[in-house]
Amino acid sequence: MFNRRLKKYTKEEIAGYEEKLKNTQFEKGDVTAMIIAAMITFIPMMLVVLGIMVFVIWLFFLRG
Repeated sequence: MFNRRLKKYTKEEIAGYEEKLKNTQFEKGDVTAMIIAAMITFIPMMLVVLGIMVFVIWLFFLRG
């Protein structure tokens, strides 16, 4: 399952995808939707990392 090899793309395929992306027109709410999706993805993980750091600081310095 994890040992599958990723497909190697040629320069022509990559250039085709880049050209297709450049010609894509975004609708009015697309940028807002992408920002909200990024926040939903990254903020919980950042809170977990921050919580671990606060716990370690509390464990070593503030436990008393």
